Amino acid sequence: MLESEAQEQERWDRPYSPAIPGLPIEVTTAADLRRRAGDDLLQRPGRVPFHVVLICTAGDGHHEVDFTPVSLHPLRVVHIRPGQVHRWCSPGSYQATLVIFLDTAADLPAAGWPVGPRWFDITDTEWNHVRTTIQLIRRELTVDRGHERRKRALSGALEVLIVGLGLDLESEPSAGSLPQPYIDLMNQIATDPGWSRSVENRARQLGYSQRTLTRGCLTATGRSAKQVIDDRVLLEAQRLLAVPEHTITDVANALEFTEPGNFSKFFKRTAGESPAEWRHQTLR
Repeated sequence: MLESEAQEQERWDRPYSPAIPGLPIEVTTAADLRRRAGDDLLQRPGRVPFHVVLICTAGDGHHEVDFTPVSLHPLRVVHIRPGQVHRWCSPGSYQATLVIFLDTAADLPAAGWPVGPRWFDITDTEWNHVRTTIQLIRRELTVDRGHERRKRALSGALEVLIVGLGLDLESEPSAGSLPQPYIDLMNQIATDPGWSRSVENRARQLGYSQRTLTRGCLTATGRSAKQVIDDRVLLEAQRLLAVPEHTITDVANALEFTEPGNFSKFFKRTAGESPAEWRHQTLR
């Protein structure tokens, strides 16, 4: 990512400072996070610049990722990725262990398959292994090995956690499971969005004809290439609209619409309501 693109993303993300400066990994609990941040902040949608692995250990509740509710119960795992918007809907009704880390701490694909929320359940045996790894990360956070040695040790332990939970498997679909033109399109949007909504431009950049790209999207999703691109732009628009400090004009500019009116027309056509109406319903 270019420095200018990174700076632009920071404008939209909720600020984050690791618990230990310079170490891009943190282990905490939902209860500790509530004490540090407060329920008022947690229950507002927030776009995050880091990964959150939430493992519910007791109780029941709900979490929201990219405006999709996720039910929580013991041994439910939720993976929230950088750029996604999430909200703590019932932070006091359950207990959870949280592993928070920046992209720089782990070798996870930038594309982040799937695009939307991801959650799954683990067994008691899997949890025992995962808990042991988390305890190792906690211990490494407190051991004075020198900064660089501690970072290497933490990265190794985090890699074990990622593999143990299968988070590395969401890099992209296996060969043959989805049409390659569709995979290439989604990877292109994720790694170098540009927010162009032109099928012609996207197809040319990828080296496909418009027909081939559309056929791949129809096979994978039942939707045309134009609809797939619009769906992804709409999701990003919703993520940005969830940041109340920025105006609708700011969102339109970030998504490279020529003027706010064109953005409002696009949003109403794809979402069924205006950006202002959607924001009011989501943030109330």
